Amino acid sequence: MNTDNQLRDELRDRAGDIDGHLIGLDAVKQSARRTRRQHRIVTGLATAAVVAAVAIPAGFITASGSSPSGVGPAGTSTPSVTPGGTRQVRLTTDVATTGSAPNIPYLADGAIHLPNGQDVSVPGHYLSFAQLGDGWVTSEIDADNNTRVSVLDANGSVLKTVPGGDSIAVSQDGTVAAFATDGGTIMTILAGGLPEVFWPSHEPGVQPVAVSGSTSCQEAQGHGCTIYYNVTGTNKPVAEEVDSHGLNVAVDDKITKLADLRSDGSYAGMTSATDTGSCSAAYEPTGDGDLRRTVFSTCDYTLGKYSPDGRYILGLPAYFDGLGSSSLSILDAKTGRPVAEFRSQGQDGVFVSDSVWDEGSDSVLATVWDNGWSLMRLSPDGTLAKIQSFGGNQDNVPVLFPARP
Repeated sequence: MNTDNQLRDELRDRAGDIDGHLIGLDAVKQSARRTRRQHRIVTGLATAAVVAAVAIPAGFITASGSSPSGVGPAGTSTPSVTPGGTRQVRLTTDVATTGSAPNIPYLADGAIHLPNGQDVSVPGHYLSFAQLGDGWVTSEIDADNNTRVSVLDANGSVLKTVPGGDSIAVSQDGTVAAFATDGGTIMTILAGGLPEVFWPSHEPGVQPVAVSGSTSCQEAQGHGCTIYYNVTGTNKPVAEEVDSHGLNVAVDDKITKLADLRSDGSYAGMTSATDTGSCSAAYEPTGDGDLRRTVFSTCDYTLGKYSPDGRYILGLPAYFDGLGSSSLSILDAKTGRPVAEFRSQGQDGVFVSDSVWDEGSDSVLATVWDNGWSLMRLSPDGTLAKIQSFGGNQDNVPVLFPARP
């Protein structure tokens, strides 16, 4: 058995210890990753107004006479299918299929592009943004290299700017947003309001992931909020939650980094990590009081966000470094089995910078570098389609997706 296989088995065994484990809510009380700051800054790069791509001839094959690693030929959107039913597709932007426009807002070329075709001009080079009611919340680095968060109205005018971090989370109905200052204080913003202190945690590296609440976080008004967040600035990463009463507990004693949490109580996150790999797991309520059970665990993928309907969950490599990910997988959220895998081949330098589930569909929007940036649409049936091409260099991603519930 080689070293890679030994490592894989060890990670599987470690993840296997949690299978079937029932976790009480008292213990459960509560992306996959982002690349370095400069890589995430959206710049005002000129857009090459190219929607359709020129396809590589369908007869492209390797010297051995077959498609590389079993995936379909470059320039085609036809996947190969493994005996287990996984659709395997070569990750490339050289495709003949044109994708439909996103159903969610996205930021590019100095404007937030809305699904209705309208644009909202916004200043700055942003790290993250989210829709909040009729307005927006943005995070950016200022001229002094400090991170700040701004509240914008529907037209993109800045209403208030305060010190803040680069991660924004938003509630399911888009009425409450949360972020953290560099010092670890968690702040909330209500739709139509300004930032307020929610929890002065004073822990370094606080990154909000999810918000439970609506309209107001004041218990006295019959409302309340819970903020779920990761703490990454300590020697032992942990996922925690804090509610409007100030009750601050761990999300789960098995989770070191929370990836996503759904309104039905399902959640997923990383359970262990080494210098060469990681393991993740997904959980769901049992229906018996406050107990949770393990749905599946994996050391093959780093789990990301659930699809809007909860059928799928994103899978990224269990280990990655550099500017992005060489693959993106769509997994069955009930079994963890890959439904579709989009992988770059060899040393071709193709990678995914960021991805997000589109609204009202099971498809994923992704920014892909392939000798230039493109906005792509990836679907569970293996369809790979290009929405738009952009110019620029690989260190400056021209498209930014919003924080999503």
